[in-house]
Amino acid sequence: MIDAVAIDAIAREGAGRRLPEAEPMADPATGAAPRPAEVTPLPRQPTARPAPPLRRRRPGWVARLPRTLLRLALLAAVPAVAAWFGLGYWIEAGRFVTTDNAYIRADKVAVAPEVKGRVTEVPVSTNDEVAWGDVLFRIDDEPFRIALEEAEAQLAMVRTEIAVLRAGFARKREQLALAQAEARYSATEFDRQAALAERGVIPEARIDEARHALATARRAAAVAERELGEVLAQLGGDPDLPDERFARYNDARARRDRMALALANTVVRAPADAIVARVPIRPGSFVEAGETAIGLVETAGVWLEANLKESDLTYLEVGQAATVEIDAYPGRLWDARVTSFSPATGAEFSLLPPQNATGNWVKVIQRVPVRFRIAERPGDPPLRVGMSATVAIDTGRERPLPAFAADALAWFERATEGALTGL
Repeated sequence: MIDAVAIDAIAREGAGRRLPEAEPMADPATGAAPRPAEVTPLPRQPTARPAPPLRRRRPGWVARLPRTLLRLALLAAVPAVAAWFGLGYWIEAGRFVTTDNAYIRADKVAVAPEVKGRVTEVPVSTNDEVAWGDVLFRIDDEPFRIALEEAEAQLAMVRTEIAVLRAGFARKREQLALAQAEARYSATEFDRQAALAERGVIPEARIDEARHALATARRAAAVAERELGEVLAQLGGDPDLPDERFARYNDARARRDRMALALANTVVRAPADAIVARVPIRPGSFVEAGETAIGLVETAGVWLEANLKESDLTYLEVGQAATVEIDAYPGRLWDARVTSFSPATGAEFSLLPPQNATGNWVKVIQRVPVRFRIAERPGDPPLRVGMSATVAIDTGRERPLPAFAADALAWFERATEGALTGL
């Protein structure tokens, strides 16, 4: 059976559409065009009305009671839960200080030779890992070997000179003893000749000879004593002193040690466990003493530096725990601890510090560098210097309740106590 609604639609479409009219033909006798025939419209068929929709009976209040109670519960519970979580967030949000202005830092070493010379060997290249004591590059050591041999020869000569002085001291001492003995003999001879001259036994010329011999012997003894003193002074006042107590020997030995140190410094080694950052030198390059030749980044003692706002430092203390997430390793967390605070803001160390006393002043929140010690675990990915990070510091502080929340809580406690008292 065709639906009444479909029949009505078809009828309306047919009633509104007109059939095409045929062109009138001319009368063969008169040749005049005939009058158009009158078209009688079709009678309009009655349309069927659509059936009215079925009306459902409304359930009674007993059936609507559970839904009404559910609506009321949702209207009361959802704001309460939202307020509870909002209040919890308000209290806990002040506990953590978070910033993404944090970066991985490490000690960087600029390796420079202590002697100048031409580079003969560079066994490392950029990004190589080196350990403490590994050779970084070598300098031509031939000039330093020659200088060391000269210093060692000079030290040997000083030893020989000291030995000659000791021998000379012994000789001068014997000469002094001989001169003193000669002076004593001359004095005895002079006394004997003088006694004989008083008795008129010998002529006066013999007394003059004895007097001259005594004066000469005494003068020779004095000269020998002075020469012995000079040698003794060259020996430092004590001929039995060891060589290490002589100034000349110490000077020659220091020069020898300086040349030996320069020779050892022709081999430049890594001062710590590190990664080679850049190697601008090559074999044949000439390096100057104190000029940076290789850059290193130490692998031990990596730390995190966070530039915190000055308003975030109110409750921060050394030793507080923190959580670090490196941008290069999303989802992976590192434990850290606050170790120190910078004594000044970052702007104070800039090339052009701000001059707030001149011109138009605009207040800008300053940032203070804070250092963190990162606890590395076995299996952690490597931390590269300069990596960006996000750090969250647990200050352990809880915000107080807002005034309206505190008043509402106090009112609820009083109401609860009153209700319990009434029971």
